[in-house]
Amino acid sequence: MSNFSGKDLFIEMMNWDFIGPGNQFKKGMLMNDHGKRLLIKQVYPKKSPAFVDVFMQYAHVVSVNGQLKLDPGVVLGFDVKNKTIHPVLYRNDLLDHTISVYDKDGLNQDKADWLLEYWSAWFDELKSGDYDYLDQAQLKTG
Repeated sequence: MSNFSGKDLFIEMMNWDFIGPGNQFKKGMLMNDHGKRLLIKQVYPKKSPAFVDVFMQYAHVVSVNGQLKLDPGVVLGFDVKNKTIHPVLYRNDLLDHTISVYDKDGLNQDKADWLLEYWSAWFDELKSGDYDYLDQAQLKTG
């Protein structure tokens, strides 16, 4: 079971400006002092629960043959009205490995708990403040 609930993580993300005023989500490419790149973007899954307002992907990315690959990435659903996060998907392109929280029978609670725990640990790293936005020139040369 996770140390944080989806509500706790939503509030924590607001406190660290990953979710801003008016529920504006931080997006773009960021990099830390060690050269680790973080891509944050909105995604649109084919199947999604009706109570989720926004889906965001948070991914450490590496360039392989000129293409960005997730190493790893998570997709989270945000219920803005109730200020809570619903974990959706874990993906690592380098290992060709995916863990989906929803399967043919609906929500798999064990996978959801695991992904929420994973995200809470990862978010502790992200909120350290070491990540800065990359500008277009840095993206082309980096």
